[in-house]
Amino acid sequence: MDQLQPNNPPRRQLVLDRCHDTRDVFERAMRASRVHEGQEGGNLVRGTCLFACVLLQRSLEQFAECAVAIRGGDGESDGGLVDAQGVKHGHYWIEGSTATGDRFLADITADQFHFEPVALLWQEDAWERYQAGNQDTVNAHVTDMWGEFESAVRMP
Repeated sequence: MDQLQPNNPPRRQLVLDRCHDTRDVFERAMRASRVHEGQEGGNLVRGTCLFACVLLQRSLEQFAECAVAIRGGDGESDGGLVDAQGVKHGHYWIEGSTATGDRFLADITADQFHFEPVALLWQEDAWERYQAGNQDTVNAHVTDMWGEFESAVRMP
């Protein structure tokens, strides 16, 4: 669901390019790790949205000069993603703004909910399917993930 109009500034194209590039890197990592094998339907990205968000956050901050935050919800009582059937799911995504102040929402694992793999939305009213939950909870999950990264790369 890329919403990039021909007259949009080059900064928007840069954000879209970084989203697609990061998705490509993420797909290669998931294939190499084989984590998707044995999952229902063999979905390559199911359950990997937080990891994808951490990767996308770094990419957008470093290579597209964006200010971004990871958002999410549990899919029950505290936000989440609403699919085309109106069912709410636990999920994580990125919300941010470009250096020129254009606000956006980016999701590089939207295909686990039968949307296009990369969703880049520029209008707040288009964010109805993404309902941010408690930010303290999201931040705690991100911190936990960074702890897992550090443990995985720590030398004995």
